[in-house]
Amino acid sequence: MLLAVRTPEFYSFIRHVLAVAIIGGSLVATASEAAEVPGPVVGAWGGDRLNLILDVQGGKLDYDCGSGSINEPLRIDSQGQFTARGAHTAHHAGPEMAAGTATTRAATYDGRVFGTVLELRVRIDDEAIVRSYRLEKNQKVKLIRCR
Repeated sequence: MLLAVRTPEFYSFIRHVLAVAIIGGSLVATASEAAEVPGPVVGAWGGDRLNLILDVQGGKLDYDCGSGSINEPLRIDSQGQFTARGAHTAHHAGPEMAAGTATTRAATYDGRVFGTVLELRVRIDDEAIVRSYRLEKNQKVKLIRCR
């Protein structure tokens, strides 16, 4: 058997194979680490009486009876999860008062993105209620305004 003979060429061949395997493994690990840090989520998302437009700086939410903003880029982790801070404004039916009756409050937006689906939870800072939405990429829903 040719491989049973331990010649200098045999050891040189083994060193070469090991070097290629180590370098190849390092390149694969580096590429997969880089793939886990995607840029911000961008685009139009819609569903559940909500339209969401995201760009590299944040986003704008438009509900039937409210609006909101995401005040930072929406970045996902390796599991597709995100958390971002922003604001939420609830509107009401009827005419707006001159002094304005809509109150803008701080909000936390979190959830996850998988494929063309974005699951969003909206938590107003001074409320215990968490609102949940399921949005589809490139879908826009017709809103029924409460005003």
